Amino acid sequence: MTVPAFDLSSIENYRAKISRLDGLQRSHRFEVFVYQYDVGLLSWPPISVSLPGRSFDTIPDELLAQGTNPRNIPIKRSYGGEPNVLMTLPIDQKWRVRQFFESWMDLNLAIDKEEGNIAGANKSRGTLTRPDNKEGGVGSKGSYSALSSRADVSIRFLDKQDRVRWSLNLVEPYLSMIVQDQYGADRVNDFATITVSIAFKEYVTWSADPIVGADELQQQLAENE
Repeated sequence: MTVPAFDLSSIENYRAKISRLDGLQRSHRFEVFVYQYDVGLLSWPPISVSLPGRSFDTIPDELLAQGTNPRNIPIKRSYGGEPNVLMTLPIDQKWRVRQFFESWMDLNLAIDKEEGNIAGANKSRGTLTRPDNKEGGVGSKGSYSALSSRADVSIRFLDKQDRVRWSLNLVEPYLSMIVQDQYGADRVNDFATITVSIAFKEYVTWSADPIVGADELQQQLAENE
């Protein structure tokens, strides 16, 4: 049995169909969980966040191609360009939000403040090193794993009762960029913001309601009549 198309002959019919499927997701009802073991938990509401795209990297099927229009064969997952998530947050007056992301990036190729970042120090400037971690480990120059191995980023979408309905969790996330921003005298009524780009290896999703087949969906709609 197939699911009939929505009857759009009237706005009442459209609303009735939507309400039987628990309504529509509000774009502003979301939360972002960001945790990095060596830095801490970012408990701060973002203004906006982007979701990555999804596609395939392909190669042309030259072996079995007929004519000049070979089909493309998927060979691996891709994410619609750059695999990253953009997030914009307001900045508190103590700049703890900015410092959170600065500390995250400093897990790899940081400037050692004891070696060359203190004004007036008679030492070489710009020494790159990884700061000692909280467990007392010896600092090193850092690595990709230092940025991503102990980090969790989860984007969760909520219903009107603040229940999580769907989430996207990044696999091996790391902070790839703090986007440049501009401040000026013409922004008297604005508050400061920060936009960051979080890259990742893969992502996985979770849904409170599993996908159902056409027959099951038709039965659900019928029960709500």
